[in-house]
Amino acid sequence: MNDILNLFSTHCDKMQSLSGGQYIALCPFHNDSKRSFSFNEAGLYNCKACGETGNAITFAKHFGENPRPFYTKTIGGHSTSYSAVKQEDVSKASKTGGEQAVKLSTEDLWYKINNEYHREWFQSRAKNLNCVGMTNGHLTFPYFDVAGEKPIAIKHHKSYPYWEGDGKLKFYLEWHIPFFDKTKPLIIVEGEEDSLTMVDAGHNAVSGSAGTLSIPKIPESFKEFPEIIILYDNDEAGRKGAKKMADAIYKSLGVLPSIGQWRDGLPDKFDCSDDKEETNE
Repeated sequence: MNDILNLFSTHCDKMQSLSGGQYIALCPFHNDSKRSFSFNEAGLYNCKACGETGNAITFAKHFGENPRPFYTKTIGGHSTSYSAVKQEDVSKASKTGGEQAVKLSTEDLWYKINNEYHREWFQSRAKNLNCVGMTNGHLTFPYFDVAGEKPIAIKHHKSYPYWEGDGKLKFYLEWHIPFFDKTKPLIIVEGEEDSLTMVDAGHNAVSGSAGTLSIPKIPESFKEFPEIIILYDNDEAGRKGAKKMADAIYKSLGVLPSIGQWRDGLPDKFDCSDDKEETNE
């Protein structure tokens, strides 16, 4: 049994192994009687009853365990040897404005997420869970594989935009789809920060890794939701991108999504992160 399973087995009763590295158990965060607590071998967890979510780090901290092993270990027991990114690559990427990628191994990505960029976001469970960080005053968003087991890329946001790893045409938070509430709609928003805002507000949300007109491959898992809503920014690019995304989803899955409409009077480029009251309505 690895460190992550040892951690959960110490605090979770009636654990049951499912396929694909998934487990269920009685939730240790509330008085549970129906095995509402779900987690996987990567350490991501979610309770369908009380809504608690997090990863091995947040779980260890909550129960007074040492979180350090889960900052520095990679899934599968690989070492965290670090290969530095050359400064000239960073400077070049910053000047070109963003689709430049610096290639890094899985071990390097884990090191940078846990040691260089990691930051505790106490105001956001979703940011904590997804290891959102900060460098040079700008957010860094790790992208994980679909199983949520290993990082595949780190996106540097806004005016310091470049990729470490392969983030080309991916859906941000796709790795959370197995844990989303399938009785609620899936909402596709325009950016990573918007996705996290919606998840913190209790919604299911993903976003694309590139611009509004760049469409990643549509996952079959989108069909698991009763409705798909596209809620892009309140501007012309957002309206064009929403239509293009809706067309792609219909062509790929045969599902007709809804395109969200912002109320009259909102400013140009308004999005769901700009006003939490609008997001919660």
